[in-house]
Amino acid sequence: MDKIKILFVITRLNNGGAAKCAIWLSGMLDEKKFKTILISGKTEGNENDILWYARKHGVSPVIIPCMKRSLNPFSDLISFLKLYRLILKEKPDIVHTHMSKAGLLGRTAAIFYNRFHQEKIKVVHTFHGHVFHSYFSGIKTRLFVFLEKRLLKKTDAIIAISRKLRDEICHILKVENKKKFRIIPLGIDFVPVGRVRSRKLPTREIHIGMLGRLAPVKNYSLAVEIASILAREKTPVKILIGGGGSGRDFKKINQYNVENISFLGNIKKPEDFWKKIDIALITSKNEGTPVSLIEAMFSGIPFIASMVGGIPDMATGLMKREENLFIYDNCILIKGFDPDDFEKAIRFFSNSEIRRKAGKLSKRFAEENFSVNRLIKDIEILYSDLLENE
Repeated sequence: MDKIKILFVITRLNNGGAAKCAIWLSGMLDEKKFKTILISGKTEGNENDILWYARKHGVSPVIIPCMKRSLNPFSDLISFLKLYRLILKEKPDIVHTHMSKAGLLGRTAAIFYNRFHQEKIKVVHTFHGHVFHSYFSGIKTRLFVFLEKRLLKKTDAIIAISRKLRDEICHILKVENKKKFRIIPLGIDFVPVGRVRSRKLPTREIHIGMLGRLAPVKNYSLAVEIASILAREKTPVKILIGGGGSGRDFKKINQYNVENISFLGNIKKPEDFWKKIDIALITSKNEGTPVSLIEAMFSGIPFIASMVGGIPDMATGLMKREENLFIYDNCILIKGFDPDDFEKAIRFFSNSEIRRKAGKLSKRFAEENFSVNRLIKDIEILYSDLLENE
């Protein structure tokens, strides 16, 4: 029996959840059943690429240098033609795209191939989040919505990594029939390391961790406001932020000159970062399911996050509401972006026993719902279903 050939296409291998997911799928699908090829564009000047991480997992991506996140009609056309040539050469059974640019170009190339060939390729796209607000200008956003509506008609399966994300996308794109959508949560390949800081010292500084690239959608200016409030209240807390960015990004953030917040630059070993952290924090305006939060959960850390995207699906246990704070057994979610609300949540988790119990439940929930083995199994079932229903 011939192996099922999967062509993964991703915009770029930056240090983020979508890129790691594409690498895990490329390197960890059952080798007896599947042959995989990963195609990627290039990171841009202010991003850290994780090509080293792909090679660590035994994956050697095919790089299309002109395929980048930013819009460029000429480069995008060249990228489309190169993708089409690769599809002609490889004749895959399935083309599976990740990220918006790769989703546009990769699916268009596969759909174009299907118009002229009897043997049809199945087309799959994963929404790890979406770019339908808080990323681009109004004109670019409307263009993405327009193109996505048309691509959905020719896409055989659409993966959303959370129920809330699926519902939000369907609402924005005015999708009434959700049959093509599959909800497949992220699963990660992550082994936490032992904690190096004692939790039994009540007077020590509490470390709050944020991990993600420096980008406007991550809303780090809110983190600076929160740090300012904590400093004014003389709360023994420090916010540590790990993530790549340009010199301009760091200069913009550091101009606030707040002593209890530190930007550490790119973090290559997140397991070493999380072992020093007591509380994870997300202030984003738009998210899918943040890999950084899953890593924190595996490390036994509770989290505080803005109530956006798929983050509510990461909460577990009973919920009680205190104004804009939604308090769960493993986290606190904030409705809106008021720094005072985040400061209240941090004060709630200043109790080490509450943190310990919440962290324990976070770890259990991550192990049950976000393992990479579960992700691989779910994806293999999807592929088999698609090809059996030809």
